[in-house]
Amino acid sequence: MLFLLLSIFSSTSLVLIFKLFGKWNVSISQAIVFNYFTAAIMGFVFDGMSVPVSEISAKPWFYNVFVFGLMFIAMFNILGISTQKVGITIATVAFKMCMIIPVIAAVFLYNDSMTFLKVSGIILACVAIIMASIKKEKHQVEKKYLFLPVVLFFGSGFLDTYFKYNEKYYIAETDADLFCSLTFLIAAMAGLLHLLFTVLSGKAKFETKSIWWGILLGIPNYASLYFLFKALRMEGMESSVVFPLNNMGIVAVSALAAFFIFREKLSPLNWAGITLAIVSIAMIAWA
Repeated sequence: MLFLLLSIFSSTSLVLIFKLFGKWNVSISQAIVFNYFTAAIMGFVFDGMSVPVSEISAKPWFYNVFVFGLMFIAMFNILGISTQKVGITIATVAFKMCMIIPVIAAVFLYNDSMTFLKVSGIILACVAIIMASIKKEKHQVEKKYLFLPVVLFFGSGFLDTYFKYNEKYYIAETDADLFCSLTFLIAAMAGLLHLLFTVLSGKAKFETKSIWWGILLGIPNYASLYFLFKALRMEGMESSVVFPLNNMGIVAVSALAAFFIFREKLSPLNWAGITLAIVSIAMIAWA
C-alpha cells in the first residue's frame, strides 16, 4: 500500500506545481520538456546503467517505450488544449474517468475479480469525480471541440491499460527504472523538437525560467510513474483496484491540498464529491 500512497502524493505534487505555473506565468509547454528530461535523468541515475546500451534494444519492451513516450507528450498537449477549449471541468472528468478502461480490461485480460462491493465502489468513484470536479465556469463550449475530451478519455485509458500489459508480460522488476527513464526520454525528445519549431518559427519565445520549473516538475513526475509501477507489482493488489484507488486518491488529496494551501474555494457539491471519493476508496480497498 505504501507504493500506491507514494504514487498518489507524487501525482498530487504535480497538480500543485501546475497551479504555481499560473501564478508565476510559466509556459507549461516549455516546462514540460525539461520536466521529461529531468525524469529521464533520474531514471538513468537510479538504474545506474545496469544494462549496457548495446543490449537495451534487445529488451522485449524496447519498441513499446516509443509508443509511451509519444503518447505521453500527446496526451499532455490534448489535456492542455481541452482545458482551454472545453473547460477545466470537462477535461478533468474525461482525464480521471479513463480509469474505467483499464478496470474493464483487467477483468477480461487478467481475470480480476468483480465483486458487488468493488463495482459499487467504482460507480461511486465515477460520481465522486464529477461532483469534486465541477466548478463555476463561464465557458461556452463549441461543438467542434467536443471530440477533445473523448480523445483524452480513450487515449489516457489506453495508456494505463497498455502500461499494465507491459508491466505484467514484458518488464522485469530490475528494468523498472530503465523503462521509465527511456519513456520520459522519448517524450522529452518529441517535446524538444516541437519547442524548437515553435521558437524558430517565431510562434513562441523561449523562457529560461521554464528550465528550473521543469526540473521541479520532473522529480514528482518520475516518482509518480515509478511508484505506480511498483504498486501494480504489489502482492494481492489487482490492477482493477490500483487504478481506481490511484485516481480517486489524486482527486481527493489534490482538492484538499488546493483548499488548504491555495485557499481555493470548494462548493458544497465539491465537498460532497470528496467525501464520496473517500467512501469509494474505502469500498474498493475493502473489496
